[in-house]
Amino acid sequence: MSGNTIITILILAVIAVVAFITIRNYRKQLKEGCCGAGGDDGPGAKVEPKDTNQDNYKYIADVKIEGMHCENCVRKVENAVNRIDGAWADVDLASNSAKILLKDPKLEKQIKMAIANNDFLVTGFSVAEKA
Repeated sequence: MSGNTIITILILAVIAVVAFITIRNYRKQLKEGCCGAGGDDGPGAKVEPKDTNQDNYKYIADVKIEGMHCENCVRKVENAVNRIDGAWADVDLASNSAKILLKDPKLEKQIKMAIANNDFLVTGFSVAEKA
């Protein structure tokens, strides 16, 4: 074999490996979403708030969130907020926002930190008494 033939074979092998990895990652992304379904909670795990009686929540926060791209992102934000005692999140991917029921309106800092710790950015936060 000549030197050019060996180089051509090596280049084709590298291209084949890159194509294989790209296709495998693309299939995984289609199956699990952009940020994967794994994490500490495991696939599909959902954290419910400790108190699921909506009447016990006297306040509602409208929160704008940047960085969500799929339903796995939504689950991560909801789980982060639902772990906070006195908070219950309902996240909407289409509007990049969340409605969060609160027992205490002073939970803003804790909620922002929980969302930020999951690599998302809170760009707006307003709290009002429920009607």
